[in-house]
Amino acid sequence: MKAAYKRGVNFFDNAETYAAGEAERIMGEAIKLGIANGDWQREDLVVSTKVFFGTRAGPNNVGLSRKHIIEGRSCGPPAMDSIAMIHVQVVRSVRWRAGQAPRRR
Repeated sequence: MKAAYKRGVNFFDNAETYAAGEAERIMGEAIKLGIANGDWQREDLVVSTKVFFGTRAGPNNVGLSRKHIIEGRSCGPPAMDSIAMIHVQVVRSVRWRAGQAPRRR
């Protein structure tokens, strides 16, 4: 991340299921380290993540329910502690709801 940031990249993407959540944890550590070392401030980065599959079993830990999206992005594992921030700027779904096909343009 540091090498990319020094070359002008400030958008970093992840997903709750990459490496079963481990990728978000590693990115979170890199963000914390970059802040601690003075490489960047949190507001210098734009972080994106994707939701749907989850990393734990249970009806509220997968899918596109409001509970899964909001709680999964706002506290506890995997996202917030893992990505080490109060918020992510972009949350995308990797699946659409049943019966709701994507619009074609």
